[in-house]
Amino acid sequence: MRWSSELLKAGWWLGAAFFIYHPIFSQGVSTTVGGLTTTPTRVGPSSVFWNPASLGPTFGTIIDTNISLVGGWLIYDREGTNPQTNQEFDSSQIRVLAPNPYLSFSSDFGLSQWRFGYSTYFPTGGFASYPTKGSQRYELIRGLYIPWNQQLTVAYSPHSDWSFGAGFIYSLGFFKAEFDIDMAKVLSKITEGAQVPKESASLNSRSRIPLSTAHGFTGNFGILYRPNVQWSLGLSMVLPMQHVFSQRLEMQRPSGFKTLETGLASLGLEEQFNHQATFKFKMPFLFNLGIRFQPYGYYTGEYYGRYALSSQTPFASVKFKGSSLAALEDALIPGAKAEDSYSLGTVQTFDLWRPVQAGLVGGYSSSGVPEQSVSPARIGFNIFTLGVFARYKFNSHLKLTGEYAHSFLQTRVIKNAVDPKSSISLYDKPSGNGEYRAGMDRAGISLSYEF
Repeated sequence: MRWSSELLKAGWWLGAAFFIYHPIFSQGVSTTVGGLTTTPTRVGPSSVFWNPASLGPTFGTIIDTNISLVGGWLIYDREGTNPQTNQEFDSSQIRVLAPNPYLSFSSDFGLSQWRFGYSTYFPTGGFASYPTKGSQRYELIRGLYIPWNQQLTVAYSPHSDWSFGAGFIYSLGFFKAEFDIDMAKVLSKITEGAQVPKESASLNSRSRIPLSTAHGFTGNFGILYRPNVQWSLGLSMVLPMQHVFSQRLEMQRPSGFKTLETGLASLGLEEQFNHQATFKFKMPFLFNLGIRFQPYGYYTGEYYGRYALSSQTPFASVKFKGSSLAALEDALIPGAKAEDSYSLGTVQTFDLWRPVQAGLVGGYSSSGVPEQSVSPARIGFNIFTLGVFARYKFNSHLKLTGEYAHSFLQTRVIKNAVDPKSSISLYDKPSGNGEYRAGMDRAGISLSYEF
């Protein structure tokens, strides 16, 4: 399972399946960590995730903070008819409003060539809360995957033109999920092939993975080259990271099974039965390139590209370690295939008069979820984002920035999604063919204070 998202790519959390770059259970990175205007060439502690060398040209002590609200909607329309009503499936809808905070600190501690920083932020993730009886319930009802990063950064500037930086990142991951399993195939085996209705509420097993945490470690490295006032070049990379959650999968016996005690016991199906499992989520290699050009004192153009080697890190995988069901003992559900993804963007800044700046933000991000992997629990959108910002400098110490962006998300069609082959044959997952539509907005405020 996994998603790719933006609310994972252009904002922060869109809920349901995308967070800013990943759908829930996704793999990706928010393109706006630290705010809409952060790039590999932007100087200051707000850009250390994209380029740790951005601390090199700073002086003194700086505190940067950003708080954003991301609002979005997502609609899933499943194709076909409900086998219980012979009517079209109702749409499953989600509307979300969620915060995405960022806080960073840097200081030279009186040294001429060294800079040190600390940042805390949420680089990606996803959460969902679908209708409990929605047509998507066999893939996902509720869930979340959220990594919370703490980054320590060191930058070294041997010369005014060059800065080199490295970051050590510790990540605390949070994960939980809830979904239904259609037990019609199990009942058919017990009754020796009798006709059994599919997707019946009385044959649904409500399954839960309680909230759990896991630790992850990674790092990033970067270079910032500023040969003169007009030009800057930034290069950086973020290493892969993995969270491995060890938790039980709780499955409730369907209400329609109450009269089948003997047959169920032979299969290991108690009133509530638990399976111990590990769930692996991976974030890919990420490469960043940025160019800054200031031909005039009143205008600055910044351009960046980001490339994620997502094809090397599949979506979330599940490994069962202990179960009362023989069909699940040591079973493995491998992660679905992803594909490499990229982002291209620009930040255009205009100095209107001495204390005021205004600008435009634009960008495009590819989904990273190939057609054969799109499913109700693995969503990825191609995203086009347009935004504006305004910055006011109160004095030589304090700056305040307000920003807003709207993201246009490509409609995705789910058609014959191919799940990785696993050793589990006890259940048949109903077809999830259909269509996803979504939209997202982001508004934020940044505050920077230089001591």
